[in-house]
Amino acid sequence: MVRWLGIASIILGIISILLGAYVEFARPDAGVSGFVPIALGLGSLVIGLIVLRQSDHLNF
Repeated sequence: MVRWLGIASIILGIISILLGAYVEFARPDAGVSGFVPIALGLGSLVIGLIVLRQSDHLNF
């Protein structure tokens, strides 16, 4: 179950990074910054990778 949370965090991080990059670079006339979703996506990606790595050491 913990592994699925890590995978979901990675998927949501990738989606956030892609949407942030789209808003920042493909739609500069939108008037909003895409760096915040990119930063949050990177954080979610790192957390997901940590969860996946540490889930191997958990004994339930």
